Amino acid sequence: MKRLDTDGRTVFLMLTAGFGAWSVIFVGLYSLLSVGCAFRWDAMPLGPWSLQRVVLVGAWLLSLLPIALMLALQYRLWTAAREGEGAVPMVVSAGAILTALALAATVWNFGMVTFLSTCR
Repeated sequence: MKRLDTDGRTVFLMLTAGFGAWSVIFVGLYSLLSVGCAFRWDAMPLGPWSLQRVVLVGAWLLSLLPIALMLALQYRLWTAAREGEGAVPMVVSAGAILTALALAATVWNFGMVTFLSTCR
């Protein structure tokens, strides 16, 4: 693995990318909820669930992918840094921990779309 450049932008991205993605996911899911309620997707059955539930759960599951990929990349950077090939291990460790917390927050906070009422 190539040496990681640890300029200010790289460090900033490593430390903020996970919760930055979390905030984008929050706005996206909230927007989908509002649009779905405005267009009465909750009243449109799609199998055993409503269109609203299918859209929200699908968007939530897809939203886990970018944060999980960020975490996998940061884990690779962390292992490279431990072997002396990359950036300062503390920065990489802190970034990976924050991204893992963002992934856990995404699962916990937004997993509620699977069972909570949508438009009431």
